Amino acid sequence: MEDVKIRKIKLEDLDDFYTLFSNWVRTQFPEYDEKMVNYLLANKNAYTKENYREKIKKQTRFLIGAFVNNKITGMLDAAPPNTGLSFCSWLIVDPDMQKRGIGKKLLKEWEEEMKKQGVHALYLVSDDRNITYYEKLGFTHIGKFKKAWFGVDTNYLSKQIQEPRGENYLK
Repeated sequence: MEDVKIRKIKLEDLDDFYTLFSNWVRTQFPEYDEKMVNYLLANKNAYTKENYREKIKKQTRFLIGAFVNNKITGMLDAAPPNTGLSFCSWLIVDPDMQKRGIGKKLLKEWEEEMKKQGVHALYLVSDDRNITYYEKLGFTHIGKFKKAWFGVDTNYLSKQIQEPRGENYLK
């Protein structure tokens, strides 16, 4: 298997990152129709390239990439710690690179970094097709929110990574 490097997304990665991100959102999420995708990628309050530029500059998101031969092949976008939790908005791996442990490495890096920051639980959302994958990695399916964002059924999964301690999140 190729050597996979997991690291923070930097400003110099933005063009390649966003080209792939927008393509992945268009092709890997069949639950989103064209109008939804266009909203996600063009609405000023959503996931525009300019929003990601600001997130990278200000480090307001935990945004990491998986790189093989210096080419981005996967990404994870999560919220910074808040009251002991961190929420992952996106975990995407290039379809040609799936089944090689890249998603697992991204999730592990997220978990390790959040643990250092005092987070006690991670949570994310998924469609039905990926629940088993997350459960194999220690996440628990906690429920389905019917007709959530954009009217799409959404599953919530969580993983406790350490005991909650007030001194970690009551700062």
